[in-house]
Amino acid sequence: MYEVLRQFEQAALAFWPPLLILGGAGLVLVGLCVWLAPLWWARAISGLAGACAGACLALFCTDRQPFAVGLMALVGTGFGLFFHRGTLILTGALLAGLMAVVAMTAGPPHEGSMDRRAAAHATNPEELNGPQTATAIAGQVQNLARQVRHEWLRFDPIMKAVPLAVAGGIVVLGLVRVRWAGALSGAILGTCLIGVGLAAALLYKGAQPFTGALEARGLYGPIAAAMVAFGTVVGLVLGPAMQRRKPPPGKEGA
Repeated sequence: MYEVLRQFEQAALAFWPPLLILGGAGLVLVGLCVWLAPLWWARAISGLAGACAGACLALFCTDRQPFAVGLMALVGTGFGLFFHRGTLILTGALLAGLMAVVAMTAGPPHEGSMDRRAAAHATNPEELNGPQTATAIAGQVQNLARQVRHEWLRFDPIMKAVPLAVAGGIVVLGLVRVRWAGALSGAILGTCLIGVGLAAALLYKGAQPFTGALEARGLYGPIAAAMVAFGTVVGLVLGPAMQRRKPPPGKEGA
């Protein structure tokens, strides 16, 4: 996992700077809204999450044709808008499980990794334009997804139980307390968006935010947990109630 993230940081040296800066700033702004007020934006968040899920599914399962990606994103958006409560909770559960997998596989750097990182950043790769950067990012995300899948298959049943328990716990909470689960899921998603947005801005400056965070996970792990806890509390205090659908007028007494 560490090496895959290091390769991503090395490839990012050639990314189009405006995409990193503007994209990172946009992710931070959206993340702040999601982090502190997920229940107010539940339907919009779920629609965007559905669109991203549909687009990612098309990228992994098709030949990346724009029509297929757009169609799957449209289908995912419709699903997220219609099932917005469930989509929000499932998004938080999947992200929590994914973070558990990454935390369990993020071992310490290999010997000599610092020297390799310094040598890699000593080179100046040719800068990509906007479309080339988007394609390169999609390829790097695929590499990361394949690495996560590889690590997951290497887990023994006991290790697999940890991320499954984390994700399952959020889903079960959603069945019992949908508002609590919605606030928790929004806080998880918002924290991830803020972190990725800040990392994108640091990538533009030639930093190593992902591997640096893994090396200092004893510091950043508690910070992320505190952000999730704070965002959940604020979301519950400021957010509206997530009412369940009322039965038809003729079946209220049934």
